[in-house]
Amino acid sequence: MKWCFENSALEDLANISFYEMRYAESVDEACLRADHIIDDIVYELSTLPERFAERAYGFTDALRRLCPAGKYVVFYWIDEESGTVQERVAYAKSDFNRIHFGN
Repeated sequence: MKWCFENSALEDLANISFYEMRYAESVDEACLRADHIIDDIVYELSTLPERFAERAYGFTDALRRLCPAGKYVVFYWIDEESGTVQERVAYAKSDFNRIHFGN
């Protein structure tokens, strides 16, 4: 299955990298953490992306799926032509509430 990333998802991943860098012992450790996060996302969505139900979330009127990947969640949809489209990647606790409820 092909992967597509919206600009907002790429920005979220960049912000996650900066966040992880603040709490890492070194730049190398931060890079490893970021790689691990992306690996979690790829693994979770490559196994069976259809298993998560579609529903409405606060940042869009369209239906989206939500996939937990470690301490993060991925908002995505499945397009038959382009594959899995990732729209947002959020920290599971604070960002999810901000994105879902508009806080």
